[in-house]
Amino acid sequence: MSSVMQANCKDHPKMKILEQFGEVFWSPSFWLPPNSTWEEFEHFENKDGHRIPDIQDLFFAWKFIPVILLIKYLIEKRVGVKVAEWAGIKQRRRERPPIIDILEKAHHAKPCGIWRERELYALSKQLDWPKEDVEKWIRARRRFAAPTTVEKFCESSWRFIFFICMFTYGLYAHWSKEWFWDFKLCWKNFPQPVTEDLYWYFIISLTNYSSWSISHFWDVQRKDPKIMMFHHFVTLTLLTAQWVTGFHRVGLLICLLHDVGDFWLELSKCLKYLGLVRTCQVMFVLFAVMWIITRNIIFPFYLIPCTYYHSPHNVSTSFPFSCLYGPCDISSFNFTSTHALIVVAVSLSLLHVYWTCLIFKVLYLAIFVGKLEDDTVSASDESDDDDRN
Repeated sequence: MSSVMQANCKDHPKMKILEQFGEVFWSPSFWLPPNSTWEEFEHFENKDGHRIPDIQDLFFAWKFIPVILLIKYLIEKRVGVKVAEWAGIKQRRRERPPIIDILEKAHHAKPCGIWRERELYALSKQLDWPKEDVEKWIRARRRFAAPTTVEKFCESSWRFIFFICMFTYGLYAHWSKEWFWDFKLCWKNFPQPVTEDLYWYFIISLTNYSSWSISHFWDVQRKDPKIMMFHHFVTLTLLTAQWVTGFHRVGLLICLLHDVGDFWLELSKCLKYLGLVRTCQVMFVLFAVMWIITRNIIFPFYLIPCTYYHSPHNVSTSFPFSCLYGPCDISSFNFTSTHALIVVAVSLSLLHVYWTCLIFKVLYLAIFVGKLEDDTVSASDESDDDDRN
């Protein structure tokens, strides 16, 4: 009976459509190098500490998202609060302004940024209030919604602990690998198996970036939330696609480059909230140096070109890139996963350039003005009370 049902399911029009879609989506000509098939990935056995990347690994990693979120909650709400109290960080008292429905809707529509004169006048006319009273209410509402120094310290503490652990483990996992010292070897003997240490580095990294996409909605509010969400999306796309295609060596190197600078940033923020301004400035300068080396030099000028020139798809010899070296033969064009990954990687690199400009702004203010702003790279809006803490 079951065999008959299975046969009927296969003959069902919807099942045929799904099968056809799967064949098109997982087309070897897009995902795999020339003359390669998915069967080649199956000759690796899970033994001797090696395995082959599989799409099921993505689902396995996502199962750990609740675990990461639980650890994050315990460190931020239990450990971090106790450390902040012990360090003498003052907790700002929140005072909510009167609830006015029209103004509440306006606040949720524009929780940060500058209000224009015509917008304020429109609200004042609706309420029959003076414009100054509307401005006063908006400032009070933003102070109420703004995160306290304790909340920001707790979140930065969690991120510092996580990032330094990830960087330490990632460096340990990569140190003995030959492609860590010569990026061209990322493509040697493709497709390659994955060692157990790199497998778990991928699982934890994917879990982390996936959990960020969820906790983003209740974490400390950023000045650039849309850009941060786009960054999470691009990073997840790059990481998952490179894993599925077997380009995991490059993908995990990109993760390691991200981890190098992140813990310096979170450490500098923690030091600022603790009132250790001079030490904070030193840590931020170290962060800026590491950021520029890893994200503005190594990533765009070494890792991306390595993929461009040495990946099995031979991107540099196909149209339109072939026009740079010889005849423009459009018949050689074949859009592949490598083309898509290079586009995503370049997009990520452009985001790094944008944030680098903001980092230089912070450095300028710190060195020449003597004022170290809160993390301009996705920083929270500062309230007046927090500035006094």
